Amino acid sequence: MSGPGFDDIDVSTWRVEHVEALGRKRKMWLLDPGGDAWLYKQTTENRHSDGTRYWKGDDWAEVVVSAVASEMGIPAATYRLAHLDESCSSLPGVISLKMVNDEESLIEGNILLDEVGVRASSVRDRTGYTLQNVQRSLEEVAPPVAESGMTSWDWFVGFVVLDALVGNTDRHQQNWAVIQDSTRRLAPTFDHASSLGFLLDDQTRLDRLRTEDAGFSVGTYAAKASSKFEGNPSTLAIAKSAMEMVEPTVRDYWIGQVEAVPSLDPILAEVPASRISPAAASFASGVFQANRTQLYDTP
Repeated sequence: MSGPGFDDIDVSTWRVEHVEALGRKRKMWLLDPGGDAWLYKQTTENRHSDGTRYWKGDDWAEVVVSAVASEMGIPAATYRLAHLDESCSSLPGVISLKMVNDEESLIEGNILLDEVGVRASSVRDRTGYTLQNVQRSLEEVAPPVAESGMTSWDWFVGFVVLDALVGNTDRHQQNWAVIQDSTRRLAPTFDHASSLGFLLDDQTRLDRLRTEDAGFSVGTYAAKASSKFEGNPSTLAIAKSAMEMVEPTVRDYWIGQVEAVPSLDPILAEVPASRISPAAASFASGVFQANRTQLYDTP
């Protein structure tokens, strides 16, 4: 599989339209030479036990999961690997294409939940953030694919099935949305960086890949991925519960879409070696395969 999503684009000369946030990493809106707006997010860093730093894998995880979504027929935000050169250093990251035009607005899930009476006390409050309440919040929302024959809720179930498959632990209330103009429709899925063991260092990945201790294995790591829903159930538990809340034909459809992606390896092979190590690729592949097996166990 090949595609421009895996090309490492130099955005150093793109015009800065708006700085989204400043802090530990760069996050800003840029205009490409054609005038399209992209959000650049710098790859984050973590520390080894000895204090030295390493790049986490939130850049490659984002584009890899976007590719998985595409293989499953799930509308997803457009992501590209990118880098920003400044002060004699190159800052790796990703860019995502703006999902709305000037006549549209993006309404995040926390606002939709508020409209049905689920009011969080803070951005980290998950009280009332349940599948049932998400389903209620989407009752008057059109699906992202008009001719699909599925509801917006059916599509959201596909989003959490994707999360379970890749171990995405960051589907909080602001990491899904609807696009509003004269009507509302479910927006493509976005923000999947917290997936596939992205935050681990290579030594930890190798230790887990090589261990004979079942409690420290890749499969155990995958099974422990927790969601952002109330009570922090696992991403697999959320996906299985969600599939019990749709018609059997929809459930079978999503299981079929999981079946359509038998391995992550062809996608991982397209990521530049400068962005993903062999250990990271092997670990991501193992997480994906373990989760895929668990999804097939769904009754």
